[in-house]
Amino acid sequence: MKYLSQKLCIADQQQLDKAIQLISKIRIQVNQRLNDLEKMIYDKIQDLQENEIFKQLNQMETLFIESNDRNFDQKSTDLFQMISSFSNCKENKISHNNVEQLDILNFQQAIKKLMELQISNQYMMNNITNLVDQNKKDNKKPVNSGPQNASNEIWKHKTFAKSNDRKVAFNFTKNCGVAENILPLQNVVLSGFLLTQLFSGQNQFDQNINDKDKEVVVLFRVHEGLDLSISVYDEIINIKHSNLKIINDCYFIELEQDVFLKKGMTYSLSLVSQINETFNLYMFAGKSVNFGEIKFLNKETENIIQSVQVKQSLTQSCIPGIVIHNS
Repeated sequence: MKYLSQKLCIADQQQLDKAIQLISKIRIQVNQRLNDLEKMIYDKIQDLQENEIFKQLNQMETLFIESNDRNFDQKSTDLFQMISSFSNCKENKISHNNVEQLDILNFQQAIKKLMELQISNQYMMNNITNLVDQNKKDNKKPVNSGPQNASNEIWKHKTFAKSNDRKVAFNFTKNCGVAENILPLQNVVLSGFLLTQLFSGQNQFDQNINDKDKEVVVLFRVHEGLDLSISVYDEIINIKHSNLKIINDCYFIELEQDVFLKKGMTYSLSLVSQINETFNLYMFAGKSVNFGEIKFLNKETENIIQSVQVKQSLTQSCIPGIVIHNS
C-alpha cells in the first residue's frame, strides 16, 4: 500500500514499507503473547475447580461452617482419615503436612517475566520516544501561511434518537459498551471524537433518569478491522459533564495522543464502561451527515472477549462523530 501521495525513490519506499511492516508485526506479536498469557491465567483458575487439594480445602471450609464445639472433634477426625495430606487440628487450627502444595496457582514465574517485560518495554519505549523526537518536523508555521492540518469534524448522526417522542438512552453497565466502524478514504489522523451527553429526563421506557451529575470512567479503544480483542490505541477517559466542552449537544473528547489511520483500512472504535455503577448516554440517529475523508460502515464487530459485551446499532450511536486532520 502507498502511504504517501508523492513519489519516493526506490530506496526510500523500501525503507518506508519495511518500517511499517515491522511496526505491524511487533504490535501483533506483543498483543498476541499478552492475550495468550491472560488466557492461560484464566484457564488455570478454571482448572483449579478440579484440583484435589482445592476440593479438600472446600471440605475443610464446609467442616468449619457446619460444625459446633460438640461435634467438631469427631467430624475433623473423620475428615482427616479420608484426607491424608492434612494433619489433625489443635486449638481449632488445621495444619497441612506439605504447605508448598497449597501454592496451587504458582504465578510467581509469570509475574517475574511480566516485570522483566515491563522494564524491557519501558527501555524500548524511551528509545522510540527519542527517535520520534529527533525526527519531528519543525512545527513552526511559515510567515503568512494558512492553517496547517486543521481539525475536521465528521458526523454520522447529528440529531437525537427518539422513540414515541421520548429521547433514547443507552444504558452502560460494567464491561458493557458500544462500537462504531469506519473506513478512511485517505490517510488521516484521529485526534478526538464526539460523545453524546449523560442522559437527563425521561427515556424511551418512560423512566426518569438524571445522570448529569455522575462522574463516569470509560475505556476508548481503536482496533484495526472488526476484531475487538486487539487494539492499536487505548485511553481511559473520565466523563464529568461540567468539565467537558460541548459541540452540537455532544461532548468534545480530545485524545491524549493522535492515532494514524491508514487509507483503505477498516477500523473499529469501541467505548466500554469501567465502573460498577450504571449510567446512561443519549443516542443520536439520522442519516450520515457527510463522508468527507471518513466513511461510517454498517458492519458487526467480532467480539471474542467474553467479559466485554459491545452492543452495536446500525442506525443509532453514542459516538455520532469523530475529529480528524490530514496526515
